[in-house]
Amino acid sequence: MIVRSMLAFGCVFVLANCHHNGLNTARVDYSYAKPSRTGMLDPRATPAGTFYLWNVSANRLTPLGQVALTPGTASAPRDIEARNMAGFGVSGLPINDVKIVEASIGGHIRTTVSNSVRQGYYNSKSALSKFVLQQKTELGSTEADILDLFRPKDPNYRVVIFIAEERSGKVEVYAGGTSEDTGGIAKFEVKLGDNEIVTVSADAYSKAGCSSSEGSEARPVCFTEAIVYDPYIQENGKMGWRIDDGFSQSELSEALRSL
Repeated sequence: MIVRSMLAFGCVFVLANCHHNGLNTARVDYSYAKPSRTGMLDPRATPAGTFYLWNVSANRLTPLGQVALTPGTASAPRDIEARNMAGFGVSGLPINDVKIVEASIGGHIRTTVSNSVRQGYYNSKSALSKFVLQQKTELGSTEADILDLFRPKDPNYRVVIFIAEERSGKVEVYAGGTSEDTGGIAKFEVKLGDNEIVTVSADAYSKAGCSSSEGSEARPVCFTEAIVYDPYIQENGKMGWRIDDGFSQSELSEALRSL
């Protein structure tokens, strides 16, 4: 049996107690991870309406621009407790190994969010269709240009568009613990393929840097949410947008981290 021991510290934006300890150190990266009941932890605070072409085969995103969406009614301030997390990364491990680690320890990572307000946006399909029309009428793009831009006939391509922002007063992440009193390091042994074992360690308690400044009522954008469309050509020859609910959150999160 081969045993690999890797020390991984959780880092959400600017987390307290984020360390790097030598060549054998791996790091749990929570940027673009998605705790249950929230959007993705977003260090870029990506504005709603930002959209990308996603090559799902190469797992690569290409920025396409930003469109104007219709704002909905913002939620009342709320507190959230998420008891699972998907889409986090672990540096130094292949993506397939990261998926195994995520499945093994995702349920041991808890996120608490305080005084948080979600702002959703709508009409993303019509906004994308308007973008296509503007490309033709204002920029002189041809049908071939549009097909090259969105690849609607290629099953390897999707469109990712951000449709929500969430501003939070405080975000805290607990790995294997329930309070700041936990302290120390949480360790997880995960069996990979070929009987290989990786020991993943993370700070048992971390406080995200995405929080209101002391004494300030302003909330920063901590979470964002995206929707994935499968572009296609309708019978009338115009571009259409099918929702793809089967996309991999882990793959999307990794692609966003790689931008």
